[in-house]
Amino acid sequence: MATVLGQVMSAIMVLLYMKSFKTGKLTGHHFKLTKERLFEIVSIGAAASLNQAAMLVMNLVLNSSLRYYGDRSIYGGSEALAAAGVVTKLSFLFYSTMIGCSIGGSPIMGFNFGARQYDRVKETYKKVMTFALIVGALETACLWLFPDLILSVFGSGAGGYEAFAIRYMHIFMLLVVLTGLPPISMNTMSAIRKPKMGIAISMSKQIALILLLLILPQFFGIEGILYAGPSADLLAGICSIWVIQREFSLLG
Repeated sequence: MATVLGQVMSAIMVLLYMKSFKTGKLTGHHFKLTKERLFEIVSIGAAASLNQAAMLVMNLVLNSSLRYYGDRSIYGGSEALAAAGVVTKLSFLFYSTMIGCSIGGSPIMGFNFGARQYDRVKETYKKVMTFALIVGALETACLWLFPDLILSVFGSGAGGYEAFAIRYMHIFMLLVVLTGLPPISMNTMSAIRKPKMGIAISMSKQIALILLLLILPQFFGIEGILYAGPSADLLAGICSIWVIQREFSLLG
């Protein structure tokens, strides 16, 4: 009920905002789909859409791996799943902040790209990225300094729940400071009309993590799952930086 009501309330907020839209008057003409508009919508939203689909597959693989290898570890499958779920929910609060800032910066970069003010595009990217790195560092500090307090908010668990949750915070989330690199770089590519590069960035972490989750646990068990997290973050971060530097150098 809470999930459905939350969606209904957010939809109502959007409709109310559209009703009081001040930049221009919205009419039925603006909602008519044409081939040109549809192409622009798809080209801009393709990266984010494919990223969501890849995240779904990644979560399925992660949960299946946690259950399978957790049952064969000292922690237990259910305990590993529960612990990972708690940490992921907490992490999403920080991640949403990064995404919000990234989405807010995209129109600024898109406007300045169209105006050929490329220095402003780069400046905006740097400011958004700086904010994301600060948020990521804050999340890392919370996970390392207050693990017991964080777990107490979600209640207690039996067996190896607490032990695995702390290891999940300290190992799987080790390079969470880099989490903002792919989505911010992806939105930047969409803003400067480079949708294909945006898709490449958006898929980098998900593909890397899926492959690592399929390979590492076969050799290291559940420890392989833990180390797959920071490894994927590092690979996706390197990919994002490489693409951004390459495309920004072409802007002049």
